[in-house]
Amino acid sequence: PRSLGNMHYILAKGVVCVRCNNKFGLIENRVLSSPMILQERQRLGLLKQTHPAVENDLMDTDWKAFLLKMAIESIYKSNQRLWQQYDFEELIDKLMTGQVHHSNINKDVYQHFEFKSIPGFIHRFRLQNNRILLQYAKADSHLYFKFQFGRVMSVLKLF
Repeated sequence: PRSLGNMHYILAKGVVCVRCNNKFGLIENRVLSSPMILQERQRLGLLKQTHPAVENDLMDTDWKAFLLKMAIESIYKSNQRLWQQYDFEELIDKLMTGQVHHSNINKDVYQHFEFKSIPGFIHRFRLQNNRILLQYAKADSHLYFKFQFGRVMSVLKLF
């Protein structure tokens, strides 16, 4: 999202339908206005210090939907080989129906995984300037997604 400083790593117009874009815009707004993300945006200079903190508790389902959306969009945009290896349609359906039940993975599980960048060099460089990492790992016949924004980091098992 642009509110994380992203100005270049964006899907082309028309890739996401208006209905989906509106639905996930609401989820993104809840996640990006949560105290955890607001604090990190302020720390990284992406938000004025006078911006009022929103008193909303970040719901786990919103966070997981946000991560899943980030995973799907980044893999679609930047790694067609990976996109074709897995059935993302099933994940998209779960995301659209609100059946996001993926659990965050404990550090003990993923600390030995070899994560690779999803975006190519130019996009990876631009995202890193905004303290954003989008990575994946294949381990134990599963696919994992790692999202990091500054000090905020989560790993989600996709398949």
